[in-house]
Amino acid sequence: CGPTSVIEIVRANYGRFSLEVCNQHGNTVWDYGCMLRSTKNIIDKSCSHKRACSISVNSSSFTDPCPGTEKYLEVHYQCKPRHIVSTTKALIPPWLLDISATPPSSYM
Repeated sequence: CGPTSVIEIVRANYGRFSLEVCNQHGNTVWDYGCMLRSTKNIIDKSCSHKRACSISVNSSSFTDPCPGTEKYLEVHYQCKPRHIVSTTKALIPPWLLDISATPPSSYM
């Protein structure tokens, strides 16, 4: 991401949803409904709120959701503006100070 943005993980999967991805030899017997539900959490811990990220895909990072099927890591992310903490006091909007904007207690 750029200098004022950070990574936000939208969704991620370690497994296989397609026989067309990373399948040089055209294998048709792999499980293509293979997913590891904890993938997004794993990627979030390593990548969220950072400008750049690199993940090693191996058995120590991910458990095997479908033995016998070759898997790949698919991550969808977006770059979001980094939240900058301000030390200046926020101004109170005038409508908040207007007591007439508050409903009477019997209204509740």
